[in-house]
Amino acid sequence: MKHTANRYFPRWIAFTVTCILFLFIVFGAWFFQVQEKQQRESAEANLLAIADLKAGQIVNWRNERLSDAKVLMGRIDLIDSIERYFSYPTEQEKAIILRRLQSVKESYGYEDILVVKIEKQIVLSLGSEVGLCSAYAQVLDEAVKKRSPMWTPLHAIHDGSFPHLSVIVPLLEKKVPGIR
Repeated sequence: MKHTANRYFPRWIAFTVTCILFLFIVFGAWFFQVQEKQQRESAEANLLAIADLKAGQIVNWRNERLSDAKVLMGRIDLIDSIERYFSYPTEQEKAIILRRLQSVKESYGYEDILVVKIEKQIVLSLGSEVGLCSAYAQVLDEAVKKRSPMWTPLHAIHDGSFPHLSVIVPLLEKKVPGIR
């Protein structure tokens, strides 16, 4: 009797069930690939949008820092004070300059502000700088020549220190001989 039970289970049903299962597997694999591709494209589009926004923010930040530097270049009282200090250095004039620069440092969140002579000698520093970084020296001449704030390349001041950018702001008297 057992042989008769197997005879009554038609082979076409087994074949149909096998084909349906195979189609489900193939369709499932195809569906998975399509979904994965759509998810990847969506993630890439989101990352590109974020990168574009971040790049725009960086450009705006850099432009704001240059604008801040141009405002600092227009502070005639500060320039006059620095000129007096260069001509006749006194502790009182030094304190006035440092107070003014400290206000700028705190307002804009700068790490340090240096007052440097054209000869690339640091005269005053709000931080601990004692020597002029090579990145500053490279840009200083060009900033003075153009009479405009300029960015330094990305640099680290000391081995192991965090790389950063700096803005060179030439605070020049109104008429500097040899500079137009």
